[in-house]
Amino acid sequence: MTRPLTFSSLLAAALIAFSAACTTAPALTDRDTLVVADVANTTGDTVFDDALKAAVQIALQQSPALVLVSDQRQQRFLRQMQRPVDQAVTGDAARDLCKRAGARATIETAIAPSGAGYTLSLEARDCTTGASLASQKSQAASKTDVVAQLGAAVKAFRKDLGEAAATRDKYDVDLTKATSARLEALQAYGQGVRTRVIRGDEAAVPLFAQAATLDPAFGSAYAKLAVVLSNVGDTAGARDQTVKAYGLRDQMTEYERLYIVWNHAARVTADPALVKTTLETLTATYPRDFGARNNFGVFYNNTGALDDALKQYQAASDIAPDEPSPLANSAYVLLMLGRYDEASAMVDRTLAIRPDANLAVTRWVVARVADLPRAAEFETIAQQLAGPDQVALAKASLAAWSGQFQQFEKMQDDLITKTRADGNGELADAVAIGRGITLAAYRGGRDIDALKAAAASEKNVLLLGQQVSGLAIVGDTNATRAGLKRLEADKASATLGAPLVIARSFVQARDGHTKEALAGLQALLTEVPRARDLNFFLAGIRERAGDDTGAIANYRAVIGSLAYLGPSPLIPLSRLRLAALLLKGGDQAGAKEQLDVLLKQWKDADSEFPALTEAKALRAKIG
Repeated sequence: MTRPLTFSSLLAAALIAFSAACTTAPALTDRDTLVVADVANTTGDTVFDDALKAAVQIALQQSPALVLVSDQRQQRFLRQMQRPVDQAVTGDAARDLCKRAGARATIETAIAPSGAGYTLSLEARDCTTGASLASQKSQAASKTDVVAQLGAAVKAFRKDLGEAAATRDKYDVDLTKATSARLEALQAYGQGVRTRVIRGDEAAVPLFAQAATLDPAFGSAYAKLAVVLSNVGDTAGARDQTVKAYGLRDQMTEYERLYIVWNHAARVTADPALVKTTLETLTATYPRDFGARNNFGVFYNNTGALDDALKQYQAASDIAPDEPSPLANSAYVLLMLGRYDEASAMVDRTLAIRPDANLAVTRWVVARVADLPRAAEFETIAQQLAGPDQVALAKASLAAWSGQFQQFEKMQDDLITKTRADGNGELADAVAIGRGITLAAYRGGRDIDALKAAAASEKNVLLLGQQVSGLAIVGDTNATRAGLKRLEADKASATLGAPLVIARSFVQARDGHTKEALAGLQALLTEVPRARDLNFFLAGIRERAGDDTGAIANYRAVIGSLAYLGPSPLIPLSRLRLAALLLKGGDQAGAKEQLDVLLKQWKDADSEFPALTEAKALRAKIG
């Protein structure tokens, strides 16, 4: 979709005048990075602040020759500088930030009133000396011309920075089409970008939605909205916004277009081949973009190619050594591969850059489950980073993992009482539901009855979704069917994501619609790769349909997902079912291996429970 040029926009383009600093050599090398500073705005109109910074970032990011310091990374350094993270960073402060980030130069944008129009200026300054490396000035005849003239100025600016004509001409999309000619829409988008790094994804949702509402042709707004909706668990909403962004892809920068094609293939069409080829193109076109490498690692991670995933994460870290996400992802993969010493070192590197309670707790829990000698040390570190409720949840989960259900119940009850007293009823409800599902999964019997009763009386659709997923875990067809019927009758259930898909797929499989059941779960797993618990339900459906080979692969995927799932009951239940399938297929050694792990795990259990009884019976068959 393209927007028609009006006579006034053509006239304004014809009237624009540029003045550029003369340079005799490229201002930057192919290893330099840039910090885009906040806008120095003397117009008195705040609409230019976040709008112009967002426009400059998108315009520069389309160039394969230029690499920008990410907003998240800037925020980390601002906190180190003890500057308010929501305060504009310009001039000396921007250059101080630039030095701390190890970047070469700041990109400083300014706008000032000039008669009936505006003067726009762009300048690159060496962050160490403050010397000007390149500059451009332009005139906008009116407020509506500002974005168009800024885009033209950026292209000339890229030349002064030393970028070759080949890439300047190839990657040069009209900024009003790549973003928005409406400053109010760009302002909302820029505020969304800023809010996301300061306050998180959920706080940014309404701002990106506002940007898309103000300009329905603003593809990047839909793309960002899809990302934050996915991160807060609204998979249906993320899919819808991805479709809208995809429809506008051809008017966007090549960088944004490739990201949108990749997300559409992952979220909407579930086309792993296209995901892979798009990421290959993205990493080849933008070889210094650590995010592309990191996302390529996520792709391989999702497909089970852990070694390939690790290579991509490490490549991302080589490009951006102080970015914590690739390091954390490497640590998770190393944990999954059982390379515990390397994983621990990677965790330490990550924590030195950014406190990460989830990663620290995961390392501790994995060390406990794997009986590693440094488990106590890791527990101490985790307790320093995690809140008391998160620590309590981890300890309770480890108790259930060991079959110590009396201790588990007491710890969970104490946590529920504490969180309700603290006024955190939402967490208390979540803990209570987790408690019920865990006990039903391990012990069955009266605990399944309790879970069914809780689901039958639950009024909150979000909590009901979790309970119905639990009923699918324990294989109660009638209760799951009844719960699904209630979920589908409530419009709010559209935001549930995984619980709704699990319940629907479980019922479809029981009704003989195996293909549809598997397709729904696989599509969701492709879209939400960290939801590795879905492999348990895929395995159950395949096993019931007689596909033992497929079921075995899915059960192994669950077992190998401790770094993602924690001490979930799905892991030992998968071991038990895997052992039964291996024994059925004549693989006694493989079955023995799985059963011996379970019997060691439950050696200090309070008493017999169904899973333990079954494990002992299967082990006795092997001798």
